[in-house]
Amino acid sequence: MSKLKVLCLNSLTDGPALSLSGSKAMLAALTNLLRGKGLLERVDLGNCNVKELSSDDDFKKRMMNADVVIAHPDVFQYCPSVLFSSELSLKLLQIIYAGCNQLLKALADNNATLPYPVARMGGSFGPHMAEYVVGQVIGFERHFPKIIGKQIADRDNLWNIRDLGYRRLRDLTIGILGLGDIGREIAKYCKFLGMTVWGMTRTPVPKEKRLSCVDQYRQLGELEELLSASDYVCNVLPSTPETAGLLDKDGFKSCAEKKPVFINIGRGDIVKESTIVEAIKNKWLSGAALDVFNEEPLPLTSELWGLDNVVITPHMAALTMTDELAELVCEQIERCLSGKPLLYMIDVKRGY
Repeated sequence: MSKLKVLCLNSLTDGPALSLSGSKAMLAALTNLLRGKGLLERVDLGNCNVKELSSDDDFKKRMMNADVVIAHPDVFQYCPSVLFSSELSLKLLQIIYAGCNQLLKALADNNATLPYPVARMGGSFGPHMAEYVVGQVIGFERHFPKIIGKQIADRDNLWNIRDLGYRRLRDLTIGILGLGDIGREIAKYCKFLGMTVWGMTRTPVPKEKRLSCVDQYRQLGELEELLSASDYVCNVLPSTPETAGLLDKDGFKSCAEKKPVFINIGRGDIVKESTIVEAIKNKWLSGAALDVFNEEPLPLTSELWGLDNVVITPHMAALTMTDELAELVCEQIERCLSGKPLLYMIDVKRGY
């Protein structure tokens, strides 16, 4: 019986987080998992550093010899003539991030079609992002950013922050835009802490499939109602033609009464930064916690830097962890060997 050839590509970009797909730690963890499931003898596991390949022909040879490839999505910047070649017979290309923007851009730029299945990283980011969201909610309610600012620049007035008070989580409503695996996890965390949870989905959710942790379901056409009901608005939506600029249309005017905090951990193109700035200056929003942006890193010229009620984080709400990546890759390999459907497949037409 021929072995399943698995190729782990080191990233084109330097840095430990980006080269995780072919790191020694990931390969060691994957090897142990495969051994534990009795699958190691059925797999030929290899890795290579793309930047050290001698030529495009060398890259093509490696790719044509592989059944499964594990890679950072920046691989799509490299040699599209090879990556989108109909000569490849990959059973799967597994990318190590949740987003697929780089893939979609490469397909569009090269007027190419996808000749093999591609899967995103899934099933593990939900708890990471839920912790980030809960952390931001608590941080805003307990005035942590202001406290840190006072400690640095205005210690004499630190005790005055007590006068601001705070709201209990059980008295707050969060509106979650997108109820995929990540949005559902955020809903569970928030509901566990006593918050009222509204969720927005693209299509109707039958009553028998609704989650007990979501108090109110709404669809895209009912966005304004969700915005007006929320103390926190959390975006988890992917970047698609349907979602791009979604929050620019209303400009957060529906938020004017409750003045929620906007948390963005989905994609930056759901709203222009100028829209957020305007909404905060007009007091339609009371603040924002932003982890994703249209341009990353966020330019130092952005007005967002000058707003003291905006928390900016460098796209780190959820990072790919070695053990979780290895577990997913092991599961995908097992499915390839058994003929079961693969997980977290990317639908190019839908954009995620």
